[in-house]
Amino acid sequence: MSLRSLYDAAHARLLFNLRYERYALRQRLRHITLAWKFLSGTMTPDDAEDMTLIAGDIAGWHTLTMITESDVRDHLLEVHDCADHPQLDALIHAACKKISGNWVDVSDAQSSAVSEAADLVLEYAEVDGVELHTPSDADIA
Repeated sequence: MSLRSLYDAAHARLLFNLRYERYALRQRLRHITLAWKFLSGTMTPDDAEDMTLIAGDIAGWHTLTMITESDVRDHLLEVHDCADHPQLDALIHAACKKISGNWVDVSDAQSSAVSEAADLVLEYAEVDGVELHTPSDADIA
């Protein structure tokens, strides 16, 4: 091997190590920032999602499917023709929380979980006396 090729190999290895160390430092700073936000109670939903993904990776959790509250909201508005009620977000949150702890993955799990959570929102709304359905033209006339 020539001196030039040894130099090039060492230089490439050094650049790789510096890039990796810079990446690792940025990740550590992000973790510290998330921890501080958690401790100070200033986390945003995006921060919480990042923390969940980081913790899941460390714990070895590899989620195959996930429902979001926005998925359930969209499903309710599109499929069940629900109105955008002030209590809708709280009902959706409660339904998603219950579904996430009880759901067993089978085929087409994501859409089935969204549908089941939406049905649960409708049950919660009925119990709470919240009218979520938009009036149709026949109801108005």
